[in-house]
Amino acid sequence: MPVITSDAGGAKYLVNNGVDGLIFKTGDHNALAARVSELFNDRELATKLGRNAKKTAMIRHDPVEIIKRYKELLNKFIEI
Repeated sequence: MPVITSDAGGAKYLVNNGVDGLIFKTGDHNALAARVSELFNDRELATKLGRNAKKTAMIRHDPVEIIKRYKELLNKFIEI
């Protein structure tokens, strides 16, 4: 399922606008309504964003990938 989020807080760093979700300006209720309407009326877009969101989540939360990123980070500190 694609995500619709505002540009406030950390969610904007987790959602790639137009790739795996949609972002709207905080407090802009018309923009939120437009984003919801966009997904409701464009099933192809909703499906694409949903698939991409699933892929993104699987990569971000895959234990093997997480360990790989920690190793890379630790190696950077060791090099310093």
